[in-house]
Parts: sequence; C-alpha cells; structure tokens
Amino acid sequence: MSADILTFPGDGTQDRPVSEQEVDRFHSKNFKDLEGRINNCALMVGIAMDLVIPLIFGVGPEKEKAQFAIGNAAQMLKQLQADYQAAYYGEIDLDGE
Repeated sequence: MSADILTFPGDGTQDRPVSEQEVDRFHSKNFKDLEGRINNCALMVGIAMDLVIPLIFGVGPEKEKAQFAIGNAAQMLKQLQADYQAAYYGEIDLDGE
C-alpha cells in the first residue's frame, strides 16, 4: 500500500464563505497579471507578420489563407489589447458587450 495522501475536491478550501471583497481582490490580481501576457502576444504577432507576409505574398489558395489568418490574428490581438486597456481603466464594461 502506498503512503500517498489523497486529496478530495474542496480540500484546502476555507471553512467559511468567501467574501465579495476577497473575490474582487483575486479577480483584480489576475486581471492585472494578464496585461504583460496580452502585450507579449500582440508584440509576437506583429513580429510574425513582419516575417511571414513577405513569404506568403502572392496569389494562390494557400497564400491567401495564410494572409487571412495572420492578418485576422493581428487584428484580434490588437482589439483584445485595446479592450483590456479600456476595461482596466474603466472605460468599457466587458460584460456589456
């Protein structure tokens, strides 16, 4: 028999209800932690576009798909970055979209 200790769902949780303030603090910390990741993704897609577009420039189904994909990824990440910043500063409510 193994000496491993099994944990069950709920083990390690608080024995009292979590307050709304605690939940807000947890969400706030995670929201702030996303900023660097989002900015890094936006930067990487910009670099990818600079490197890939010259290679896929031209006409043809595969080149057009690649152009569409990289262009849309860049646009989506740019919008995500803008939405994040606006939500962080209270300019928009993401639930209202």
